[in-house]
Amino acid sequence: MTSTLDSCIVYGSVFGAGYSASLPTVEVDQIGFQSEPYYYESLGTYRTGVKGPTTTYRWEHAGSISIDNANHILYTTVDLDGLGKVIGDVEVRIYGKTRVFGSVYGGGNQAAYSYPSGGYPNVSVQNGKVTYDVYGGGFGD
Repeated sequence: MTSTLDSCIVYGSVFGAGYSASLPTVEVDQIGFQSEPYYYESLGTYRTGVKGPTTTYRWEHAGSISIDNANHILYTTVDLDGLGKVIGDVEVRIYGKTRVFGSVYGGGNQAAYSYPSGGYPNVSVQNGKVTYDVYGGGFGD
């Protein structure tokens, strides 16, 4: 796996072997507001609207893309087994005028990285700027 960043801006950290091996949930907003935004003409100010409650949906693999609103499931055709599993070399290249407003990790955040396969992470920074730190390995589990 090779990631090359050339003359771009990243607001956050860079992970060569992926960000997470866990399946995230999705918060789905209810349509409308609990409290509507409002403009007070006499004061020239706005009242910020308050959004309604959210419902947590989870991902599942299926033969087609669909949504089950009754059971709060998002179906995807993407195979979710082995999520975050990386086997082999990982290379992160930072070139040109790239700015990373975070850290750079050769490994993953919580990716299932397999070193016994003979693969290793490698980070190369040339002419870019990283705000925090550069790590050859990963962060977290």
